[in-house]
Amino acid sequence: MASSTVGSTGDALSKLQIDDLASAAPNLRKNLALLSPQQVELAKMLLEMNQSHLFEHWPEPGVEDDEKRAFFDQVARLNASYPGGLASYIKTARELLADSKAGKNPYEGFTPSVPSGETLTFADDNFIRYEEAGVREARKAAFVLVAGGLGERLGYNGIKTKPHGHGDVHSLLYSSGLLKEWLGAGRKWVLFFQDTNGLLFKAIPASLGVSATNGYHVNSLAVPRKAKEAIGGITKLTHKDGRTMVINVEYNQLDPLLRATGHPDGDVNCETGYSPFPGNINQVMDPWLAYAPVKNNPEDAAKVKVGGSIKNAGWIIESVDFKDSSVPEEVRIRGFRINKVEQLEKAYKEPGKYSLKP
Repeated sequence: MASSTVGSTGDALSKLQIDDLASAAPNLRKNLALLSPQQVELAKMLLEMNQSHLFEHWPEPGVEDDEKRAFFDQVARLNASYPGGLASYIKTARELLADSKAGKNPYEGFTPSVPSGETLTFADDNFIRYEEAGVREARKAAFVLVAGGLGERLGYNGIKTKPHGHGDVHSLLYSSGLLKEWLGAGRKWVLFFQDTNGLLFKAIPASLGVSATNGYHVNSLAVPRKAKEAIGGITKLTHKDGRTMVINVEYNQLDPLLRATGHPDGDVNCETGYSPFPGNINQVMDPWLAYAPVKNNPEDAAKVKVGGSIKNAGWIIESVDFKDSSVPEEVRIRGFRINKVEQLEKAYKEPGKYSLKP
């Protein structure tokens, strides 16, 4: 019986034509019998994309077999989540890196210009007017604290993956079913912010007032930026076919883009002493869509068993007295601290079907 199983497995693998590829990853080749035909196809794709280093430290068959299968489960999820799969992701990444190294214009066909907006000066009449409008809207706002570029700042200790960068926040919160629920609760605005900029709360009410007064669909809170400063610039791009968009253009791309579109000096300061393209600080406000930082990592979301329960870490924000010397100075300066609170999620059966309690 055992020899028959081994033989049938070998026949199946030979039909998948992986032997030649697997010679570049001997540790993978030893473990091929553990994998399903679908997982072998994923292995072929990784090897074809020169990712054999992923298997360099795989142990012998019989050791950590569950972890090996879990690896391919993760690969399958990531492969399904990106248009064209991981092969397309790797190919695109290599092309973009090569173009960046060569100094190519990543926005061919687009002409940059300064986006419209409001310049807010703290405590002047205009600022106060917008702030009053924003305070009225704040009760209808949801706040999303993103986990940072590596996801480490909120305490997630697993391997960090970011096939879409911060974009996973949007897709995962949508798939959780919370959008409809928060909208039904009267949430009109959502603000995305990061824990590295505590001062943003001084400007949030006025910025929200700008969005409400002007009917903005998306509003980015930005700061004055010196020309060629190592911070992205908020830029309006107009394509020759008429399309327009307002996005963050990274500083190493903004200067060559300007030079390629009729600005021989590139990114330079204007009469204010700053670049006309304001600095991006990753603080974004959107109307009506409601989000919440629940299951902001795809690996965690996939671990929730149908009909089961799972513990996950939640956080509460506590105000800190600046005069309290028992609190570290860096925390007192920030004005708040984040404490974890354990939550138990019950009866997760499908996206949007769940309940949380402390």
